[in-house]
Amino acid sequence: MERLLLGNLAHEMRTPMNAVVNYLEVASESNHDTETNAALDQSRSAYSSLNSAIRHLIEQSNNTESVKV
Repeated sequence: MERLLLGNLAHEMRTPMNAVVNYLEVASESNHDTETNAALDQSRSAYSSLNSAIRHLIEQSNNTESVKV
């Protein structure tokens, strides 16, 4: 049950995060002032951190499955 919950949670979080990173990439393709570029860089960094946490959840759900088997 725990593995299923972690797997579903990770998937539900990852789907909208893919949209966010795609919009960040589109926004980055345009020319912006320094402040906007800094905000885009911070947003990409925050995405990367959150994506790592989601990836960790997925790994944990896979490890939980292998331990219980």
